[in-house]
Amino acid sequence: MANDLRGETLINFGGEDRVLRFNMDAIRSTERIFGGRSIFGMLKGGETTISADLLIVLLHQGLRSSNPSITEKQVLAWVDDHDEGLDSLAQAIIKAVALCLGGKKARAKLAAVSEASAAERPTIAPETAPTDGTGTAS
Repeated sequence: MANDLRGETLINFGGEDRVLRFNMDAIRSTERIFGGRSIFGMLKGGETTISADLLIVLLHQGLRSSNPSITEKQVLAWVDDHDEGLDSLAQAIIKAVALCLGGKKARAKLAAVSEASAAERPTIAPETAPTDGTGTAS
């Protein structure tokens, strides 16, 4: 299970739930791959698109934080087989990078908001069996 306080985001990817987490090593590695281009600058500059190359590199770097044996080749194969579309992956990356950049205070605030909104979600009552009019199931 992902822990917002640790900067983790849960994604279903490659046939299982995986933790996407950016630490400074993942950020630095990604920036080196892209010739020193700052991820901080990209986010602050309001870039709203992620190239296919950047998507793969970010997924690989974020996933290897929790599982160093994952290869970029595996990530490529998983992207090709991903059922939910690339937008869901991009949103997970954005959340995970934001958790990394926001620091511990921002992660704690996000966790509190997540818990509060979970408590406010309406619950759906289970369906009841049809009755014969007397209150007993038919």
